[in-house]
Amino acid sequence: MNQPGSPPPRPGGPPPGAGAHAPYSRRRPDSRVAGAAPPPPPGGSRAPAARNARWMERAASHQTRALIWLRQARDPAAGPLTTQRRRDLLVRALEHLLAARRLLLRAQAATDSADLRRLLEDHLTRLAHTTSQTERMLHELDAAAEG
Repeated sequence: MNQPGSPPPRPGGPPPGAGAHAPYSRRRPDSRVAGAAPPPPPGGSRAPAARNARWMERAASHQTRALIWLRQARDPAAGPLTTQRRRDLLVRALEHLLAARRLLLRAQAATDSADLRRLLEDHLTRLAHTTSQTERMLHELDAAAEG
């Protein structure tokens, strides 16, 4: 029912009191609506796969950060870097590479999929190569600074 002086109701609009359940409401629908799928149980069957996915995503993030530090350490366009600055960049890159390795090893140990285990093994091999190159650059930098 309209109050005196209020605009007339819109044709086809929600009935008075419909509020948040109106079709044009900007509020998100309630997930507890009948027919909505319940959230997965905390220890449910999808938990290990989701956990592995999180570990692999975090490893990818660490690898991306390592790449950023490596590029800065090796970029000739950045101009001359002090030995200490270049060393700091390489150490940061190495820290991220090792963090990525730990996460991928954890995901590899936790998976039941032989295909994923093989894929992670291949990736860990490539990561080990990058890690050894970074360590070699760090050792060469330290040796040049000493002598």
